[in-house]
Amino acid sequence: MRQLETLAASFARWLNVHGFVPWYRITPTVLEDYVLDGQQRLSHAALQVRLWFLRLLYRWAEGAGICSATLLRPLEQPRPCRRSRPEPHVLSIEQVDHLLAMPDTATPIGIRDRCALELLYATGLRACELLGLEPHQVSPGSRCIRIWGKGDKERMVIYGDEAANWLQRYLAARSELLRQRGYKPWVTRQLFVSNCKPGQAPEMRYWQLRRMVRQHAKAAGLDATPHTLRHSFATHLYMGQADLRSIQLLLGHEWLATTALYLSCRFVDAKRLLDEHHPRGECYEHFRRGERFVESSSKGRAAALPSIRPGYGQRG
Repeated sequence: MRQLETLAASFARWLNVHGFVPWYRITPTVLEDYVLDGQQRLSHAALQVRLWFLRLLYRWAEGAGICSATLLRPLEQPRPCRRSRPEPHVLSIEQVDHLLAMPDTATPIGIRDRCALELLYATGLRACELLGLEPHQVSPGSRCIRIWGKGDKERMVIYGDEAANWLQRYLAARSELLRQRGYKPWVTRQLFVSNCKPGQAPEMRYWQLRRMVRQHAKAAGLDATPHTLRHSFATHLYMGQADLRSIQLLLGHEWLATTALYLSCRFVDAKRLLDEHHPRGECYEHFRRGERFVESSSKGRAAALPSIRPGYGQRG
């Protein structure tokens, strides 16, 4: 109901600004102008909500005998094409290293910030998944965390030595951080605690996590959020030749198409990719095997090796 009120108020304001009132006496051309005006500014999803509201409004008006059905004619046109999704914001490997080095690790808060940043980048966790972690779920020696993500779906994420090192340091500093605020170590089951004032809730909230990441990113001359590190995690795996299925499992996506949206080709060396993986590439491994086969066949050992189709993997 609140959404309908918002959409109706927006439509009424547009009609009032352009001098088209009342709403039930406008022409189909005016309604088409309203749709096209939104097409320049709104996302595909927002535009579909606007079209849904207009169809709902005028079909109700037609059934009530308020206006003619001809007003719906512009809305029966084909739906606008979905605008291309912008490329995800991804940091380079050097930028991530710079960001991770920003917290002052001489303080318990700095250790907490470094640990959170390391885990976000090392595992690709969502912000809500990171904040939902409890101390008993993590063990620096196991290098593995069991996560319940969106839709209460369970998955396992792994992390490396660097994240494990900072996780171990944070587990030792967590109790001190709580004691400084007048809390016992067992006051909360949440792994990451806030740098709150005494008397405030000790649990770290999403806005606090987001603000922490943005503050360190700004100090490093970057623009980043917790989700930026998730995108960077996926893209850097892809740059390292990880297959999409493995990245899908680590991110906890149900559909492979969703995983593809998380990847950016901004830092992928296309020339090196072709050289190493295309049959005509300079560094293609199968091409080297072809050369060895031709060389060995001249020595009379061709029958002992698998055959290669004529021309495949050879220079043109």
